[in-house]
Amino acid sequence: MSGGLIQRIDMLNCKHATMLMSQGMDKKLGALQRVNLRFHLMMCGGCRNFSNQIMLLRKSCEKFPQQGSPIEQLDNE
Repeated sequence: MSGGLIQRIDMLNCKHATMLMSQGMDKKLGALQRVNLRFHLMMCGGCRNFSNQIMLLRKSCEKFPQQGSPIEQLDNE
């Protein structure tokens, strides 16, 4: 089967998968990146946990008002 989708799906390692998850929080991933990431998440419980954790952190941080970075707050004291 030459040129088929199966030949273009690469098994991601955990480091690349977590990088894509992080990027996906800020921008839309390409179709092939999403497919590769979903396939990896089906197989890797550790990365599924990481995905759930970063989503929880994102939602938790959205509930708090923006106050600047901790470094900016120290500079103002």
